[in-house]
Amino acid sequence: MPVSAPSYFIDIGSSAESLRTSRRAHHLERKGWTGICAAPLSGDIRHRSCKKFVLPVSGEDLDQVTVEDCTHATSLGVVELFRQLLGFGQRSAVCPEVTLPAVGISTLLDRVAAPQVIGYASLEMRGHELAILRHFPFAQHCVRAWTIRHDHDSEAMLAMRNLLEVSHGCRVHEGDGELWARCPCKAGAQGGGTDHAESRASLTQAVDMEKVSKGLMRKEKVTLLPDGDVAPTVM
Repeated sequence: MPVSAPSYFIDIGSSAESLRTSRRAHHLERKGWTGICAAPLSGDIRHRSCKKFVLPVSGEDLDQVTVEDCTHATSLGVVELFRQLLGFGQRSAVCPEVTLPAVGISTLLDRVAAPQVIGYASLEMRGHELAILRHFPFAQHCVRAWTIRHDHDSEAMLAMRNLLEVSHGCRVHEGDGELWARCPCKAGAQGGGTDHAESRASLTQAVDMEKVSKGLMRKEKVTLLPDGDVAPTVM
């Protein structure tokens, strides 16, 4: 297992679509970072340079993961597809739900020989994010920066914040339906408590900026990425 690869990321999504729209990880790829992308079902993510895995990920091996199977949606006409995706037709006919056995996060990291220090991790797994976080092998791996989807689930938000802030000394900020965290790393494992010097160096910074796009002024909140650059999230 490599000891440290700060330019390494893991991007775990609930669909190929979520990986296509994973702007922060895609931004890091363009900056030269390497890593893995995992989604439960196949799909078109040709523009991503990560090493791709078609498998559902959860906390433990054989957890049951339910996702929408949209692999046949491309056979529909464009108008009909948009009608159904926007709720004017039967979405279940386009993307029926399927339940699949998952690969646990520890097993995944072991199989891909992930480094002990991972620069960035993104989790968006339709309610399995907390399970992944609770079973993450913090004794063997450290993640310097996290983006974790919670969709405003108050119990999940509290549990995520408690685990990262109290147990591992991370600095946590809330986004729109997601949590951002910067964490200290100690000897290749996630630290317990707060290492103040490391935390200050890793602190997530949010600033407001004005952006002109297509002649319209839009206020955006930008988050400092692990490489020191910023990735915008439209408010």
